[in-house]
Order: sequence, then C-alpha cells, then structure tokens
Amino acid sequence: MNRRRFFLGALITFLVLLMGLGILYVLMPKMGYCFGTAVSETGDRVLVTAGYRGLHSFEITREGELVLHSTVYDGGYYRYVELLGHTAYVANSHRGLMILDVSEDEPAVVWSQSDSKAYGVHLQPPLAYVAAEKDGLFIFDVSAPEGPKILGRVSVPGRAWDVWVEGNHAFVADADSGLVVIDVSSPGHPQVVSTLTWDPESSSAEIIDGRDGTLYIASGEFGLMVVDVGDPLDPLIAYRYDPGPDSYGEGVRVYGDTLYVTIEDGSHPEENGLHVFNIEDPLSPTLVRKIPVSDFVEAVSIGGNHLAIANTQSGVLLYDIQIPHNPHLLTSYPSAFWRMLTSRLRW
Repeated sequence: MNRRRFFLGALITFLVLLMGLGILYVLMPKMGYCFGTAVSETGDRVLVTAGYRGLHSFEITREGELVLHSTVYDGGYYRYVELLGHTAYVANSHRGLMILDVSEDEPAVVWSQSDSKAYGVHLQPPLAYVAAEKDGLFIFDVSAPEGPKILGRVSVPGRAWDVWVEGNHAFVADADSGLVVIDVSSPGHPQVVSTLTWDPESSSAEIIDGRDGTLYIASGEFGLMVVDVGDPLDPLIAYRYDPGPDSYGEGVRVYGDTLYVTIEDGSHPEENGLHVFNIEDPLSPTLVRKIPVSDFVEAVSIGGNHLAIANTQSGVLLYDIQIPHNPHLLTSYPSAFWRMLTSRLRW
C-alpha cells in the first residue's frame, strides 16, 4: 500500500511539474533568433530583427526599461534593420529589402521585394545601399518609400553581407572574399574598383562600419579587421584584433572616439560579449573594456545615449553609454527570469 501511494504521489508530482513547464513555455516570450537592432536617434525606441519571428518593436521608457509593443512578420527571414525617422529598412535574407512605416506602435509594411535577398543595409538619403548576398550590391532611390526604384546593381566575388558608404565609394563586407570597394559616384553604374583579402581560402567579413577613411570589419573567425581606405583603390590592413582561436567577430559600431565590437566565444565566457575600444588613433584601436554577456551576440546599434545588442535566442540587451568607454547595462528583454530559462530551452 505504501509503495502504491509513493508511486501515485510521484506520478502526480511529475504531472504537476510537466504542466507547470508547459505553462511556462506557453508564457515564455518567443523572440526567435535576434540578429539585428536599430535604436532611434532620440534613444526612445528599438527595433529588433528576429529571423522567422519577424520584427520586434520596443519602447525604451524614461526608466530605461524595454516594453514590447508589437511583432510584425510578413514572410521570409528578418536579418538586419536600419532606422531613419519613422521608416525602417529591413534586410530580409529570403526576399530582399522591406520598408516599414514605424510611426505607430505596430510597424506596417509599405513596400517589399520578393525576388532577391538582403543581408545588410546602409542609408544615405535619398539612397539605400543593400548588400544582397550572391546578388551583389543594389542601389535604391527611396525618396518615395512606398515605391522605391532600383538605380543600379553590381556583382561581387562572393556573398555581400553588409555595406557602408563614404563619399563616392561603397565598402562591401563579402562573406567569402573580404572587402570589396565599389565606385558609386554614378549610382546607375556602380563599378568594383578594388578588393582586399586576408586569407587565401576564405576572408570572412560580416558587418562593417567606418569613419573618415577607416573601416572596422567584424570578420567572423578573424575577429576585427581595421582597414585604411584613404586610397580606395589600394585598401590596406592597418590592425587586427583576435581575441582567441574560438572567438568570432559578429558586430561593430563606431561612436565618436569609441568602437564597440561584439565577440562570440563559446569556449571562453570572459571573451563572449561586448569589447570596447578607444579609437582616438583610428588605425590603432586600444582595448579598454570587455563586458561578458550570456549567450551569443550579433549586431550592435546606437541611438541617443543607448546601445542595443542582439543577443541571438536570448533576446536583446540595452546599455546606457553616457560614459562611452563604460557601458552600463540597463535592462534586457526577456527579463532575467525568462533569460535563465531560454538558456536551457530553445524553440
């Protein structure tokens, strides 16, 4: 009899635990794979691209909290996002460029491609430059967001994953071939003028940002590459930052004399997270701080005094950067409780 009661009690306990886990799973915020973020210039809103989950739209409160207002999904894989005023430009890696009106809490798609790919976007109104993987680089006139026009397109040696533009040149992060420099002085007729590789087999380049003739490239297994493009026809590697054999450069953003680089490292938790550099000497960054982060990281963006990091399947992190060299964590979404569970449960 006692044995039967024991087994019955154990079964009931198991069922209650199973039901509790089921309820927690239903309630758990389903973030998807968060790759890109964009913070508004006023620092009161953040958008997060989350793969097959679409685009999450958050309010940043005065207290520095993140409030999720809505999630929009219209097919494909939402990879990267740039925000300009009340218009968001999403790189959909399955469909191409998407343009959304984000003037309200719930963004609305106003235009999208359906026959290309898009991995990265750089805005230089009225133009939008789109890194389109094997389709190369597209240049759009987006002066009318509801009806953009393709002005030009050019192929690259490998796969265009991101793009940054300065003056008459577009600098493409090519996932296979490193850096590709394109003359865009005539948007209707862009031309490749130089390339730069740093590995004979595969020069990985993922995300790119720059300032005044210097490029900062998150280069996967190669970490961070700093390239002097004072002469766009002859780009030169000026510096390389390699945190270790298991580290990957995933995101990069320039902010005045500060450079933020997100590093992924599954073997060394102290390296996984946000690495902060002083770039008063732009060609020779000085590491000033490492901020460890739980779970892997991707792109980083800045708006106002806020910095946001896409935290892959764990959501998004928000930092205060009033002291640029010393970012202060304000909050995360989901909360610490849910993040503890998401580190163990995947969807």
